[in-house]
Amino acid sequence: MRKKLESKVRELHKNKSTWKEGENLEFKSGGRGLPGSLWETYSAFANTSGGIIIVGVQDNGTIEGLTQAEKHLQDFTNSINNPGKCSINLCTAAIITLDGKDILAIEVSAATPEQKPVYLNNNPMNCFSRQNEGDFRCREQVVQRMMRDRDTVSSNYSADSEILAHTGIDDLDSQTLRQFRNRVRSGTPTNTWVDDDDEDFLRKLGALRQDRSTGQKGLPLAGLLMFGKTEAIQELCPFFKIDYFEYGDDMPETNTRWIDRVTIDGTWTSNLYQFFFKILPLLTSGLKRPFKLSEELTRIDEPPAHVAVREALANAIIHADFREKFGIHITKRPTGLELSNAGTLLLSKQQLFEGGYSLCRNKMLQRMFKLMGVVDEAGSGVDKIVKGWTEQCLSFPDVRENKDIPVVTWSLPYLSLVPRRIQEAQLHFMGAEKYHKLTTWEKILLLLIPADQYVSSKELREFFPIHQADMGKLLSKLRDEGYLQDSGKSNAKKYSLKDKLGEEVRKAYTAVSFMAPKGDFMAPKGDFMAPKPSNTATIPAHKRVIQELGIPAPLEKQIEEYRRKDRQAPEGTMSLILDICHTRWVTTLQLSILLNREVRPLRKNFLQPAILCRKLEHLYPESPKNKNQAYRTVE
Repeated sequence: MRKKLESKVRELHKNKSTWKEGENLEFKSGGRGLPGSLWETYSAFANTSGGIIIVGVQDNGTIEGLTQAEKHLQDFTNSINNPGKCSINLCTAAIITLDGKDILAIEVSAATPEQKPVYLNNNPMNCFSRQNEGDFRCREQVVQRMMRDRDTVSSNYSADSEILAHTGIDDLDSQTLRQFRNRVRSGTPTNTWVDDDDEDFLRKLGALRQDRSTGQKGLPLAGLLMFGKTEAIQELCPFFKIDYFEYGDDMPETNTRWIDRVTIDGTWTSNLYQFFFKILPLLTSGLKRPFKLSEELTRIDEPPAHVAVREALANAIIHADFREKFGIHITKRPTGLELSNAGTLLLSKQQLFEGGYSLCRNKMLQRMFKLMGVVDEAGSGVDKIVKGWTEQCLSFPDVRENKDIPVVTWSLPYLSLVPRRIQEAQLHFMGAEKYHKLTTWEKILLLLIPADQYVSSKELREFFPIHQADMGKLLSKLRDEGYLQDSGKSNAKKYSLKDKLGEEVRKAYTAVSFMAPKGDFMAPKGDFMAPKPSNTATIPAHKRVIQELGIPAPLEKQIEEYRRKDRQAPEGTMSLILDICHTRWVTTLQLSILLNREVRPLRKNFLQPAILCRKLEHLYPESPKNKNQAYRTVE
């Protein structure tokens, strides 16, 4: 752990653009011992996204060093392990020598929901969060939210189980309850509760409860929100908010006016049941319904993308924190869907995409949706969202978290990772029987690997949300089955399509463009067929991208000169990026191919700073980390 920390610090120190204070890096002077503000930064890093504290460096990055580095380390170790000082130890610390001077580096891991809030001096309210370069004391509401999430993760607590005083069956909408019972009857025909009267049915469902310790009777939050009358919900849950917006323009930044909206406006019973079944057909409208047979040779009526949308909408509801003001906000654009809910992630992104984990904020609502047959077993929802959407739309769903508001947003882009024709070429080469035996992940991975160059596992994981070990297993399996060839050894190993399969893919590129950001919107408009470039099968990848983007000859000459040089000044790289993105949308992968640079440093050192300085703009401004993100120069 300490060697990794030393490696990270030395890497940061090499580059002036990274050796400066920011969201995840803080400098502290240590001339008079450990500074008191260090502990506030520790709490802030732990409660946010982690970071590195370096003692012995001035605010401007100048290394002053420590004359008693060992004493600083011992003092820090004693304090961090004292429960009276810090609620938990989430640190790795080491003495590192930079420019001939000793410094103390402290790496703080981000706390998990069950570890938050990370506080100081035995006072849960004495905790902090990180915002840009500053540490700010958490408001009481934020601390309470962290405590609720901690209880949800570490116990059977359900945020929607609290009984609301002075409520009863009269606060529920009878039509909604009747519709729900009918869906339960058709979804789970063996359920005997539906034959009971309304009150008994609600009790067995948990939507009408009595607290055994206090004797209090009434509706839990889940019962009111799922079946309640609009006026009762608004009276008892003033923060409750549900919205759906649909936009019709082609580019997100021009969407100043919606063409359809569903909100609490008095024209319908605004509870969660009615919202779900009112919004679901709007979200799936326009999605293709490909003909598909099951193993029993019967038609599968619900396509994978429809399943993904259904799961994503239910996911937004059962994971929402209804004590926060944001509520649920659903957006449909020609570029894709976005489903946002108030709250924070209870699992890490890695755990979400690995699948098999189950943590739900509103367990009672989850149970209700399961009885209707809307969701299945716990822990499978994200897997269905990702696999269902990628299988049909050839693009990856993504999830991002805004901890300041707080909001979690799932993005389901229509923009395909590759043209549909490439998938058809692979299916034709393998044959239907072999191709359909591949898992969804294996199919998508084959689409991502180029036919005329080698890529590493690390590069693929920029676009493929699975763990490194799982990626290695997939690549090895596809290589052993004859679809891939590899080069190099161990961690330096790279992969390309096998010769004959690669040739089929190269032929397919004569009919469609590669990664075209304006085309291939799979759902509403179908496949985008670009003009046929000449002799595409034999030209290098960067030449193909130049053709697809319509780059003029003078700019093409600049790109070729850039690629021939081993070293480039950062100013020259930024200038060329702005020229390439002038008047056109260009994806990160396209820029990576054109400039012969790895994706991660290209994004970190050039694209993100250019966005901050308003030199570039996003194709998806509301989803900066979208896997299909593209960039255009700001005029």
